Amino acid sequence: MRTVLPRLLRATPPRLLTTLVAALLVSACAQGDGVTLDAQCGPTGDPVATPIHVVQGDGSTSPLQRRRVTVEGIVTAAFQSDPNDPFGRNLGGFYLRTLPGAEDADPATSEGLYVQSTLPVPVGRVVRASGTVMEDYAMTTLSAVREVVDCGVSLPVPEPVTLTLPFDTLQAPERYEGMLVTLPQALVISEYFNYDRFGEITLALPQDGFARPIEATQLFAPDDPRAEAWTEAQELRRITLDDGSNDQNRTPVRHPDGSVFTLEGRFRGGDTLTGVTGPLHYAYGRWRVHPTTPAVHTVVNPPPGSLPDVGGDLRVATMNVKNYFVDVGRTCGPDGDMDCRGADDANELHRQRAKLTAALASLQADVIGLVELQNAADDRATRDLAAALNERDGIDAWRHLPAGVMGTDAIAQGILYRSDRVTPVGMTAILDDVNFTDPRDTGLGKNRPALTAAFAPTGSTDPAFTLVVNHFKSKGSECGAGDDHPLQGSCNGTRSDAMATFLDWLETDPTGTGAPWLIVGDLNSYPMEDPMRVLLAGVDGTPGTNDDPVDLLDRDQGEAAYTFVFDGRFGRLDHAIAHPDLATRVTNTAAWPINADEVDLIDADTTYKGPTEEALYAPDAYRASDHDPILLGIDLP
Repeated sequence: MRTVLPRLLRATPPRLLTTLVAALLVSACAQGDGVTLDAQCGPTGDPVATPIHVVQGDGSTSPLQRRRVTVEGIVTAAFQSDPNDPFGRNLGGFYLRTLPGAEDADPATSEGLYVQSTLPVPVGRVVRASGTVMEDYAMTTLSAVREVVDCGVSLPVPEPVTLTLPFDTLQAPERYEGMLVTLPQALVISEYFNYDRFGEITLALPQDGFARPIEATQLFAPDDPRAEAWTEAQELRRITLDDGSNDQNRTPVRHPDGSVFTLEGRFRGGDTLTGVTGPLHYAYGRWRVHPTTPAVHTVVNPPPGSLPDVGGDLRVATMNVKNYFVDVGRTCGPDGDMDCRGADDANELHRQRAKLTAALASLQADVIGLVELQNAADDRATRDLAAALNERDGIDAWRHLPAGVMGTDAIAQGILYRSDRVTPVGMTAILDDVNFTDPRDTGLGKNRPALTAAFAPTGSTDPAFTLVVNHFKSKGSECGAGDDHPLQGSCNGTRSDAMATFLDWLETDPTGTGAPWLIVGDLNSYPMEDPMRVLLAGVDGTPGTNDDPVDLLDRDQGEAAYTFVFDGRFGRLDHAIAHPDLATRVTNTAAWPINADEVDLIDADTTYKGPTEEALYAPDAYRASDHDPILLGIDLP
């Protein structure tokens, strides 16, 4: 009976399948061949089962919400903590699909349903479940299940439905909710912020001409209708690959190819996955697939094995070091009353220092502008990194630029330089004018003061360039109506208003050397946003004139260059902007992709990590921060 059923089903016209299944069930009971059946099962069962497509309905919510129903179907996927599953996937439920031949003709209704039940069921088994229809995070679910009846028959699991991106609308996948789907396209891994804690990866089909999803305001001005259209289109071109579990911080962590995630066998942003397969689920505002089989991982973006060649007589770099604090605890900030934002303990600090030192040393730069350092009177964070670099390189050449406390924030900028290659000349200057730090007169420091110094080749007094290190107000914390912007993020006005003061200040030659300036750092603005447009228009405020600063990354790497990823979109918040007189001497500029493309499972932080995940750490340059460094070469005058 068990071996005959699948062959019969494959050879039987769909319109006869429902009758046949019922007859076979009754026959199995009569024959007493050891198959455990229940009289409730089949089309004549009591109570009569409600078809799954009726439960789903043709809209975004079930028409039977909060009603008790009984459904019947084939178990297509079970996430119930299978002891044979090394990843312990467990959603506390399983997925049912309508029996072959019992589907309706309406393409708008799904034939799949998620059943929230810990009562164990095998995949391929025909079962009947009774419970209450609920919308759980907008996912139609059979909850409060009191009974699951094993009908005693196993059927071939129906082939997954082919699902392709982009969706026509965000509601279009509703017709497949709870059904097995497969995505045949090569989809780009574009977001992994929640991979370590929740097992989530965002997969995307980039817009034509791009290898990965690009932030809209990297390409279009925010008042350009294409910017909003670009963002809306991206929402239709993404889906989440989840891990089949509601638990946080799983160990071991599942690689999407079905193996255990390791340093040697990891993925990076920009790689692709093909053949993602599993039931289609909806939760937390996203369509997602919980995997039932491995996907094919293709390495498209391997870790960079060498430094980009930028040429030049001198090399300058910049990097956001993601809260490098020498102190831990609550004794930081200019007045010692702020939380220390960096490492949580001595072990994390050791790990963080090793990674940062590896990254900074690998840049082979002569001058480095740093962002997100502990703000302290004795420059302890920059001094510590200079000492670590000297120790690593076996030299005594690295120095920090004395700056002292800058502004009121817990973090500030810093400058490291090799004294055997360059020497600071002129005055060290700090722009802490309130019209720059708090241009909207809120009484709070917003933009961090700018740190500026000129450098000459060691042994010469002729300055080669002036370095200006910036860190503008972030997009994350709100500044209020009129300042925040739906496409440009929070505090866009604060960043924009500060730019005029900044440009005017640079015109005063703050170092007193006359050397042309190079602006580096985290400006928290994508290239086409208001703050950058003000900056790139120059002092006269008119773009296309001789005083316009030069966006070096755009010039040398193009509009798709990135240093950061947020919400599955890549772009440049970190910049290298040169005075036009200096730009002609910049030989090449490149972002070095060692951080933004890596998952934070491999970073120095041990928060939420078990022993297996802590051991993924290596004292190398990869994921030393969440921003990529920028490197450029400068020829001497």
